[in-house]
Amino acid sequence: MSLPRPGSLSPIGVDVGTSWIKAAQVSRSRRGWRLHACAAFPRLQAGGTASADEFQRLAQVLDRAGFEDEQVVVGAPREALHTAVLDLPPRASGAPIEQICEAEMVRMFRLPADAFEMFAWEMPSDSPRIKSTQMLASAVVCQDAEDFIGRCESAGLRVLAIDLAAEATARACRAQCAASDELTVLLDVGASGVDMLVFREGACIYQRWLEGAGTGAITAALSSRLEISTEIGELLLRRMGLYPFPEGEVDPVLAAGAAQIFRQHSESLLGAALTSASYATDRFPGESVGAIRLAGAGAGMPGLAEFLAEISGLAVEVVVPKAWGRVTCPGAGPALMTAIGHAMWGRG
Repeated sequence: MSLPRPGSLSPIGVDVGTSWIKAAQVSRSRRGWRLHACAAFPRLQAGGTASADEFQRLAQVLDRAGFEDEQVVVGAPREALHTAVLDLPPRASGAPIEQICEAEMVRMFRLPADAFEMFAWEMPSDSPRIKSTQMLASAVVCQDAEDFIGRCESAGLRVLAIDLAAEATARACRAQCAASDELTVLLDVGASGVDMLVFREGACIYQRWLEGAGTGAITAALSSRLEISTEIGELLLRRMGLYPFPEGEVDPVLAAGAAQIFRQHSESLLGAALTSASYATDRFPGESVGAIRLAGAGAGMPGLAEFLAEISGLAVEVVVPKAWGRVTCPGAGPALMTAIGHAMWGRG
């Protein structure tokens, strides 16, 4: 695939999260990609598939924030995705792997035959013990995709493609996940869960969605155990994190309780990530996880990277669009990486 000429603009990448909508547009300079425009704003109603009203609001925000053109690449709604790891016959057997993969997805999720779109890639391995072909497949029913596109285009936006969030995150974060000679685990921390990707020599070799491991679980625990509102819980998450507030700003009993919940959740997240990553290390004997990268809105929780580094002994860094120019917007930190990845769709 040829690269676009320097200065040409990408489509607008749109990441519809559980609580926020993020958008980004990039251009290619002679030194690489640069951020041309970005925006982030809270959803009208958290959770679920975005409504036509939310896409109308998105179109208005894009018009005010310096975006050019109405062509968008939008992430597939997670609630419409069907994802599975499939253990299939070895390719050397001559079996039609792709056709078997489609048939298995139809069987597992009762998808309408010939009425769904599927993306699948073979997970590599250096292990002589693994003889089968293992595929990571994601599928969306055509009617669900068409309904989603219709709501988006009713706002005057032109949908170029529906993209996978994990693929977009991998595109945008690949360079910053290739620095280690060992395996690198990327944790894209959202509200409803965490997208975990494992990189080897700059290539994403494994992906898994950790349901319920996102920041929503933290605010729910804060609300139930400390008897505070969700709004106060989110404030503690954003401003305090694993660091204590200055004395006098917050009741010390509340701060201590919140800190304990933050630490318990962070330890649980690390355990779940390293356990899942063992699937990848098993496929590459002799290799181990050497670094962790954090992206997504939850990566901005104060002290999270430092705490995970302390309890894991690994190098932990937050991935931010620091190499993407000087454009700024609310939430233009690690939360913007998936939207940037959507904007890079098909760009080489």
